[in-house]
Amino acid sequence: MCAHWRPSSPTRCNPAGNKLILLTKSANTGYLAEIAPEHRSNVVVTFSLNPEGVADLWEGKWPDTGERITPSIARRLQAARYAQELGFEVRVRVDPILTPPGWQDLYAAFIADVHALGIAFSYWTLGTYREKNHQLDGWRERWGLPAMEWQPGEDELVQDGTHRHLRTERRIEIYTMVRDLIQREFARARVSLCKETHDVRRAVALCNADCNCLR
Repeated sequence: MCAHWRPSSPTRCNPAGNKLILLTKSANTGYLAEIAPEHRSNVVVTFSLNPEGVADLWEGKWPDTGERITPSIARRLQAARYAQELGFEVRVRVDPILTPPGWQDLYAAFIADVHALGIAFSYWTLGTYREKNHQLDGWRERWGLPAMEWQPGEDELVQDGTHRHLRTERRIEIYTMVRDLIQREFARARVSLCKETHDVRRAVALCNADCNCLR
């Protein structure tokens, strides 16, 4: 705790008014209750989420049991609701959006679940599949994890500097679909894109700075 903090002047610890942003795939929000209510407005809890079926393909499984390393999406959504009930601002990153067969239905159901639980994410930050110098496979091999069960085909990816990502028109198609699904359930949702070009932002009418990385 800040040595100069006094209950009557909590801003002395944070004179610039900056927020602490927690980004997690865990469901361990129980400890947040230990933060004094008057300080909770200085903390943002951001969850990295995807539909359960997409998380199964992406987030890694223990090689000996095949069990996914990360908690279920249902548990993480409950954790998000708990953080919200405690008075914390909650946000979500849906990144990377993956597109296995039936992906539209998976994302529609996931977003509907968020709505049904009464979770009001202040920001929805979207991203699509990208990789740098095959580093995903490099880290997977280093940690001894099985290969991802789905990823875009080689013919779907284009080189862009040191990165490879989906073609521009495909990214626009994906973002448009997910944006519309979000706004169907949350008419006033603040949706943004992460690490995207101005052309793509303009094409999907998401030219804003409502991003977890920037605010």
